Amino acid sequence: MKICESPFVTLFGFAAVTLAATLTVCWPGTTQAERSEPVLEYVGEGAKLGSVIFKGQLVHDSSVKSGWAVLLTADNTGEAPESCSIETDVTRAVVNPMARVGGTSTVAWKRVERVTVAAREQTTRRLALPEALGVQITAAEKAELARQKAEGSPSPVGMRPFTTFSVEFRKGNG
Repeated sequence: MKICESPFVTLFGFAAVTLAATLTVCWPGTTQAERSEPVLEYVGEGAKLGSVIFKGQLVHDSSVKSGWAVLLTADNTGEAPESCSIETDVTRAVVNPMARVGGTSTVAWKRVERVTVAAREQTTRRLALPEALGVQITAAEKAELARQKAEGSPSPVGMRPFTTFSVEFRKGNG
């Protein structure tokens, strides 16, 4: 019997080759990466990009056709002027009070804005929403008022699924 035909040599040989290949591929190491651009961070009720904090809310606005607008506030907390691109999204989510998990939100409207803010200054913009979306937000607001009114009563209105709208931010391209 030759030594290289032994089942033990074959077993240990394959185990050694497998170990060497695994260690070569999976050996822990430091990833070298540089960030050339600021990253969007979520803080409090808004998002921070560089030293600018963005906050948004849906507001009634009688000067626009839909009756609704996004009030976009950009606050520069840094010592230098900042210019950045931000994507403002109005998201829609259907919430079922009887469900064990929350509903998934979808983007109903989005707009990319280039915002320049001086050091230690704040700027506000009103972004008009389309009329079709304004109708949906108004209907959701009326349904929420009916739901709040029915809360505590045996009416099934409080347990029906309802729609919510919110403002979210993403880093814009450009």
